[in-house]
Parts: sequence; C-alpha cells; structure tokens
Amino acid sequence: MSETAPKPPLAVLIAIFTPPTASIVIFLPSMPGLQAALGTDYASVQLTLSLYLVGLGITQLLYGPISDRFGRRPVLLAGYAIFIIGTFICMAAPTIAVLVVGRVIQALGVCAGLVLARAIVRDLYEREQAASALAYMTTAMTVTLMIAPTVGGFLDTRFGWRAVFAFLLAVGIGVWVSIALFLRETHQPESSRSGFGDYLPALGYLFRTRAFWGYAICLSAVYATYSAFFGGAPYVVIRLMALSPEAFGVYMGSLSLAYAAGNFIAGRISVKVGVDRMIAWGSAAGLACSAILALVSASGELTPLTMFVPVFALWVTQGLVVPTGMAGSVSVNPRMAGAAAGITGFMQMAAGAAATYLVGALLADSAAPVVLTIVSGCAIAWLAHGLGVRWFPRKVG
Repeated sequence: MSETAPKPPLAVLIAIFTPPTASIVIFLPSMPGLQAALGTDYASVQLTLSLYLVGLGITQLLYGPISDRFGRRPVLLAGYAIFIIGTFICMAAPTIAVLVVGRVIQALGVCAGLVLARAIVRDLYEREQAASALAYMTTAMTVTLMIAPTVGGFLDTRFGWRAVFAFLLAVGIGVWVSIALFLRETHQPESSRSGFGDYLPALGYLFRTRAFWGYAICLSAVYATYSAFFGGAPYVVIRLMALSPEAFGVYMGSLSLAYAAGNFIAGRISVKVGVDRMIAWGSAAGLACSAILALVSASGELTPLTMFVPVFALWVTQGLVVPTGMAGSVSVNPRMAGAAAGITGFMQMAAGAAATYLVGALLADSAAPVVLTIVSGCAIAWLAHGLGVRWFPRKVG
C-alpha cells in the first residue's frame, strides 16, 4: 500500500470494474433469440458466453504482471481500446462465428478492468480496508448490473440484439475517456522499475501458499455458480418456462440487488469481523441456499418464482464472499497484487467457462444441470476456504 498514491474518484473505479460483468448480463436476454436471428443452435450461441469467459481468464494472466511492471493506467487505456474494437465487431456481426470472435476480442480488452480495479484498491488500502473498499465499490457497481439485464431485454425486444452492442460501444468509449481524464497512476514506483525476472520468486511464493489457493479456488467455485446460472437460466426461464426476454431481464436484475445487499453488509462489517470469518459465514450460508434450490427442483415445483427466491438468497451470501475473497487473495503477497488478481481472475473465468459449457451441453428439458452445477460450486467454495485458510490458519498480508 502506497501512502502517497492518489486516490481516484470512486465513480472511476466503478466505471472500470463494471463493463466486464455488465457485458455478460446485458446480453443474456438476447441469447435464446440468436438461434433464429443468425440461423444457429443454442450450443453455438453459448460460445458467445463461454469463450468470452475464456478470453477474460487467459488475458488476466498477462494484465496482472504487465500492470505490476508498467503501471495500471496505460494498461487500462490499451485494454478498453481493444474492448471498443471488439464491441464494434459484435454490433456488425453477420454470422454467429463473427459474433463469437467479436466477443472474444471484447473479453481480451475489458478484462483489464476486472484485474486492475482490484489491484488499484490494493495499491491504496491495507488488507481489511481493501475488503471494505471493494465491497462498497461492488455495491455501487451492482446498481448497474441490476439495471443491465432489464436494459438488455428492453433493447432486444424494441430494437433487436445489435442495439445491445451499440449501447456497450457507447459505454466503452465513455470509460476510456474517464480513465484518460481522471485516473492517475497508483502503483508504487519501486515495483514498476523491477524486471519480469523478479516475478518468478514471488509467483513461486503464491503457488506454494495454501492460503492463496484457498482464496482462489473459493472464488473460482463461486464464479462457476454465477456462470452456470447465467448460462442456463435464459434457456430454462425463456424456453422451458415461456417467459419473455423482458420479464426475464427483470428477474435477473433482482439478483444484482441481492448481490449488492451482500456487498453492502460486507462493507459495513468486514473490517470488524475480519476477511476470513466473513468468507466462512458467506460460503456456509450459500451452500445451504443451494441445497434449498436443489430440493425445490427435485420436488418438481420449479417455477420462475421458486427458482429465483433461493437464488436471490444465494446471491446475498456470494456478496459476502467475493469482495472479502478478492481482498484475501491479493493480500497473500501485496507486492504481487496485480499478478495475484490476474491468476485468481484466470481461475475464475476458467471455472466459469467450464460451467457454462457443461450446462449448455447438458440442458434439454429440465433445469437439473444448472441446479447440480450450482450446488457443486457452493460445496467446493466452502471446502476450499476451509481447507486452505479457515481450518489451518496462518498469517497473511
């Protein structure tokens, strides 16, 4: 943590952090309709989500250490420029193949925001304060995520799926301008002068540290539950339950409110309660919520309401886990905050891509693949934090 690092406006950090996930949820209501619009099947449509997540994950391995070496600001400007190019390709795509390529390019650029917003927070705050700052930042961000599915459903219903990407293009340009005008460099000068060879011992330390794997696997499992629901819910709710894209967008928007509530609670009490206790509480409660969802599904009483109520509760618990888990992972070795954020992010996106692919391949006439993936993810998250951190504690940060 740098004592003299300038603190950027919170609104700028929110703007940097929002597009990577907003670009997922705003597009969900459009996915079922792409089958007819582009003459393809749902498995191919799913690639617009799963390969987007793969792109997010792989590039995070680069953005973390590059930003540790060269600074946060120039890397963010380059990343959002790439996102703008990819979004334009998506907007003009004549086929599903071109759309998938555009989505990958989007991801390769916008993941800079996902990694570096977290790293900037760690540049400016110590471990417990970073957890609180991330929680408040994510709370504000989820206001956008709450609106995004509704906006996406409205744009798709009124103007078609290309309007969604026109909207994202405007957002990307706005974020790039905000970074250029308002974000000053926050990374410590002595770290930015070090060579790439200096990363090998520090990366080795991360890889050898049980606590890092506990945080990273926990966050990855949580992201797999998100992705399984994001990937499967449009099919289940719009196709199997015959809801309109607009109504589905409203339901999805409510989940962001739940996630914001969890983040707000984490922001209020994480400094007092502590990062690891917050993760333990949230992951245990999340496992209980997923079990309730599984029981409802097994009873044959799954409807939009009975599906979204336990998932709403689950999203509250995930709001407790994610910001505190992020703070824990980047605090194992604060000097390597960017690299730790990138590695953790890669693992999250890889888990998310695997979950969406699995759900897309197995979905047919029931929600069972979605439900089972969510339950498995919640169980892994609880076990990973317990085995890596909680049950065998050691001092980190």
